[in-house]
Amino acid sequence: KYTFKMPNSNVTVKVTFKGEEYTISAGNIENGKISVASKGTYGTKISFQVKADEGFKVASVKVTADGKTVKVSGSNGKYSFTMPAAKVKIAATIEAVIYTITPQEAENGTFVIGADSGKMADVITVDTTPEEGYQVNSLTIFDAKGNLIPFSGENNAYTFVMPACNVTVAVSFEEIPIVTYTLNIAQPENATITLDKTDAGAGSIV
Repeated sequence: KYTFKMPNSNVTVKVTFKGEEYTISAGNIENGKISVASKGTYGTKISFQVKADEGFKVASVKVTADGKTVKVSGSNGKYSFTMPAAKVKIAATIEAVIYTITPQEAENGTFVIGADSGKMADVITVDTTPEEGYQVNSLTIFDAKGNLIPFSGENNAYTFVMPACNVTVAVSFEEIPIVTYTLNIAQPENATITLDKTDAGAGSIV
């Protein structure tokens, strides 16, 4: 209720109404964060962001007021809604991104990857089986940009930690090199010893 003192002239009374403000709350979410203003005016457009941590993505976003769902627009982490005449709560579901693991064809041996996909930080196994007479020459794990992914292991059993990207696994095999030894003869007196070769590998017949 308002009052004013009438002047000695005609007057016009004008009233401007402002929407009431209500609080906006966004709880803490695992593997992500919601950014939004703490209050909103009834009838105005409220924008907010949901950012997932590396290796995760926004699965769903929900806005409620007095237990009722409020329509939300937007995608890719940027959203908005029209402020209702009530307190608002914003919730989001974050889930891990599943990345692919692609094997390249190998010659002179085979290899088996423990999974064809994985989440960031998953430990993935790579088991190699060379053909007879061959051994692992190299194991290469790389992303779409050619960046190498570190691994560990030996004796045909290896592991790597899944990064936050798709990866390709390549294994090359090589022939096991034959180690040869030089044959030296201590010649006796009054006789001559001859050999059919001057060097030989382990297990060779001379």
